Amino acid sequence: MTEDITPNRAALLWARERAEYAISFKDEVVGRYSVEVTPDAAAGTLGLVAIYEDATVRTRAELTLKRETLHPLSAYKKIEAPQGEFHLSGIYTENALQLKAQTPGGPQQVEVPLVVPVFDNESVLTIVRALPLKAGYRGSLEVANIDNGRTYFAWVEYVARQRAPGDTESVDCHQIRLVFDNAESHEMWYGVDPPHALVRYDNRTVVFALEEFSREEV
Repeated sequence: MTEDITPNRAALLWARERAEYAISFKDEVVGRYSVEVTPDAAAGTLGLVAIYEDATVRTRAELTLKRETLHPLSAYKKIEAPQGEFHLSGIYTENALQLKAQTPGGPQQVEVPLVVPVFDNESVLTIVRALPLKAGYRGSLEVANIDNGRTYFAWVEYVARQRAPGDTESVDCHQIRLVFDNAESHEMWYGVDPPHALVRYDNRTVVFALEEFSREEV
């Protein structure tokens, strides 16, 4: 069964946040990643902006999430790559993702059926913090990816409470594994102390290491 996030746990993210990460490949820094969360109490939403940049590609993802469940309402992504510029936009309805794309090859449009509740791919590293991270935990997520107009299913497993490797070894962390049906698992380390910031992320190709984190309660 897909994990749903209760308002009580989602409240962890009802704050203004900004996190900055160095991206490394084989121990060499090759890029930057940042994520910002901005709540809008009047609209009952959270805004999330995630930016990834390396020597060849820059992506900017903008999401609007339901404040109390962290389920997506809309998504937009701009990709600047050697092949050209891509603009992807998605509207989440009750059981489908209405996806439009502007690409160097022309416009495209598709409707992607969804199994609900669903989460947007760009929000996963953030919303995992609102799960009940503790020894023995095992949950699952249905995720939609507007990059390719597909959905995937992943299990979230608690591995251990331990220090993160590398430059972040001084932080006591929950180590979490994200397990996929058809891809190699990813590893994430989240601070044990609230608000459980993502300290390190390893997708088996590159590593994100936290450099700066700020949070302002609202």
